[in-house]
Amino acid sequence: MEGLPPVLVVTAEYDPLRDEGEQYARKMAESGIRVTMKRYPGMIHLSYAMTDVFEDGHDVYRLIDRELNAARLIR
Repeated sequence: MEGLPPVLVVTAEYDPLRDEGEQYARKMAESGIRVTMKRYPGMIHLSYAMTDVFEDGHDVYRLIDRELNAARLIR
């Protein structure tokens, strides 16, 4: 995993892929990759795409924007 750029991993409490995503994030962090990981409690898979239903969906897009801007600064 050497040489990978900073990584953002977003998971949802009720996502069947949550554990695998979080394990992947931990392994990348253990390999020295800068990882930001956030789990959204009470959310389901792809809830960020349902911003008309889940307010946290907007937060995911703000987090992505913040992380992309931070990655540009460390290049």
